[in-house]
Amino acid sequence: MREVQALHDRLLDRFNADDTLTPANVIVMVPDINRYAPVIEAVFGSMGGEPESPERTRYIPWSIADRALVQVSQVIACVQRLFELPGFEFEATGVLSFAAEPAIARRFGFDESALKTLGEWLRDSGVRRTLAGEHNKILQEPAAALHSWDFGLRRLLLGRAMPFGSDAVGETLPCVQVDGQQAELLSQLLNLLQALEETRARLSEPRTPSEWVDVINDMIIRFLRPDEDEADALAQFREMLAELDTDAVSAGHTDAMTHATFAEILRGTLAGAQRKNHRYLTGRVTFSSMVPLRSVPFRIVCMLGLNDSDFPRQRPNPGFDLIAQHPRPGDRSVRDDDRYLFLEALLSARDELYLSYIYRNVSDNAAREPSVLVSEFRDYLNKYHPSQPMRCIAHPLQPFSPALFDAKRPELHTYAGEWAPPVKKPAAVTLTETGIDAATDVEISIEDFQRFWRNPSNWYCRRVLGIALWRDDQEPQDTEPFEFDGLASYQLRDEMVGALLRDFTMDPEQAHSYLQRRGALPHGGLGEVTFNTVFEEAQSLINKILAQEATANSAVDIDITVSEQQLQGQLHHVVSWPDGTVGLLQYRASSIKGHHLNALWLDHLIGSAAGVLTGHSLLITKDKERTIAAIEQQEALKKLEPWFDGWNTGHHTAVPFFANTSACLAGAIKSSAYTAWAPEASRFSSPGESEEESVQLLYSNIAEIPGRSDVLDWAEKLLGDEALKP
Repeated sequence: MREVQALHDRLLDRFNADDTLTPANVIVMVPDINRYAPVIEAVFGSMGGEPESPERTRYIPWSIADRALVQVSQVIACVQRLFELPGFEFEATGVLSFAAEPAIARRFGFDESALKTLGEWLRDSGVRRTLAGEHNKILQEPAAALHSWDFGLRRLLLGRAMPFGSDAVGETLPCVQVDGQQAELLSQLLNLLQALEETRARLSEPRTPSEWVDVINDMIIRFLRPDEDEADALAQFREMLAELDTDAVSAGHTDAMTHATFAEILRGTLAGAQRKNHRYLTGRVTFSSMVPLRSVPFRIVCMLGLNDSDFPRQRPNPGFDLIAQHPRPGDRSVRDDDRYLFLEALLSARDELYLSYIYRNVSDNAAREPSVLVSEFRDYLNKYHPSQPMRCIAHPLQPFSPALFDAKRPELHTYAGEWAPPVKKPAAVTLTETGIDAATDVEISIEDFQRFWRNPSNWYCRRVLGIALWRDDQEPQDTEPFEFDGLASYQLRDEMVGALLRDFTMDPEQAHSYLQRRGALPHGGLGEVTFNTVFEEAQSLINKILAQEATANSAVDIDITVSEQQLQGQLHHVVSWPDGTVGLLQYRASSIKGHHLNALWLDHLIGSAAGVLTGHSLLITKDKERTIAAIEQQEALKKLEPWFDGWNTGHHTAVPFFANTSACLAGAIKSSAYTAWAPEASRFSSPGESEEESVQLLYSNIAEIPGRSDVLDWAEKLLGDEALKP
């Protein structure tokens, strides 16, 4: 990136200094244009191409030549992927990537929201890979193969036909409820899968070259709805197919050939094809590959990427190359060709020759050597033209380096003013207690309040800064479950506990059938072992819950006012204890963690402040039971005040409260805060709070955060109550 940015600044200098110089007088050559093209587009394409753009003064007309058709056109790459369907295993993410292709999405009606819904469906229905069972026919097999598309589609279709929470029909358990508006999306998914299934079967049969061309044209019509630019690329692709068909007929190749054979021919044809509208000379600054016999004179010739490992180019020879095994004088050499190309470039430059290479390693700043041709050229100039040595300029590796804006170093001058340091250092902004707005929200929902205190850093990133955290969206997996990490084991136990609570009479056989129908268990004997462990742990937790003899109540309405702010909503997990008092009963199918206790304590304060809870609240986990005693209503209202202060603060800055770590700091959980913050890596342990994306974005010196005074202060304010001491 910096290499191209430095070139852009140099060209602007030359154009500003010489009114007779035009973009047509400049050529830029690189060893691999397909590798440099995205960077060129990012740098030159962002410099005010529109007349009214504020960056118009930095715009340089440019064009890229020699790009492979399959590289420059996404729709051609999509056609090539579709033609490879006989080797496709129908992985969940693979089918989603087909649906996300713009031309396919337009054909089948998938928008961004639909793609997100499809991802959730595949994850919840248990689809991993393979189309169906033995005959690869979706919805036509006697029984669905576990984790196949047939398995997931039957669950989704049954979820559309049956009410939410319905029992299994035969061997199929309904999945998420598919409402009426989503029924069309499910139909579109079925249409795509049917098209992929039929096309794969059609591509698996040997055909003549003419028949293969017809199959590809039919495939394009069936799957793609191209826009104008894609239609031009497809028209060129069809011309190539027609020429391929004509060449085959002319050569007498009319026999049937396998898919693998024609696929190799097609790959070879596309590898050498270039986009027609990406011509060599267009009156602009031309970026191109280093191609022989291009000794057209230019006033300025630039060569980028002259790194020791990249130029002269090295192309590995196949093992059956007899020329490489037995070289003779006169054999063609790629390295010798590149040496000649370098000489041609030198002779083509009339005013200036610009040679560029990356002189520092971007990882460790270690020195890197240029191409041997650059070194030889430099040595030649020093020896035979000592009065005119090569001018070497070492540009900083970062565009925001102060050296680029130093008037004493004009050779490094840049026009990228957006990276310039501020002329005047801004005054420091300090938030004090009086500087915080009193009521951010007059009315607050309980759901938002609870969500905020689960993870204030996440809330601040998503709600205040508007940053979408990628880890919030879990992609479907492509492989069947073989073993579970700590999180997956917890989710399976939690699901089993929920099923047993809904049906106390469920025996192990019924429970095993339930999990297997959901696709939650590994295949074979490993699934049996996993189920036995999970069922035993879930049953143990159920016994602890039933031993409390509590009566579950429906959710209760809450409406309280604290610090002139109103908290409204419903409180769940409310139970009546045998002594007639009302409290909360929460369970977790894992070992006790700080965020479990944090959630119970907050709900207990809210319920007590509303006068709803009159007794104790209980948290049951795999290893412990924690009880919080009853609290008077006025005392609960007083204890809620710092929570509301934190809510208001969290709308201006990130609150340094981390439930697991803070609980350990406050003494509510007997464990090391540093262990909760950054546990030792293990596939059976959950990641620490230091690894959360929001924390990584908001904080520096992450390893030292548990020792900060403000983190300890918030921990003591919220979780330092004597009622939470173990």
